[in-house]
Amino acid sequence: MKNELFLYKQTENAHTVKDLLWQLSEAKQQQRYVLLEYKRVGARAYESIKVKPLGIMFSEMYFYLLAQVEESTPIAFRLDRIGECSLLAEVYTRGAKMWFLSQAEFLEVMEPADFRQEMQETISRMLGNYQEQVQLP
Repeated sequence: MKNELFLYKQTENAHTVKDLLWQLSEAKQQQRYVLLEYKRVGARAYESIKVKPLGIMFSEMYFYLLAQVEESTPIAFRLDRIGECSLLAEVYTRGAKMWFLSQAEFLEVMEPADFRQEMQETISRMLGNYQEQVQLP
């Protein structure tokens, strides 16, 4: 225990860690991408990184977000190095989108606007598969 007390450094944004935990847990549960403003060790400025949250862990006196950047292997981001965190409308599972599409004309996605646009684009591409074969009124 003395070693942990000796090596521990107070986090820069300790007051926001609990808010980040909540926000990132929601993102994981809803399977939504997150845009992080992250400051790497030794960096002077934050960089924007779009991540796919996989989980949160606690180790060595710090909380970490395990996430994928694009389709990389999981990376651990220390929560106290996150400046800003924004949940994106983009969902990283195709399951929800596939279910919505399976409901055909009986369902209309209203929000979020980004997902509505994505559904419109997908349905337009689907319609393109049939336009040569069927004349629509």
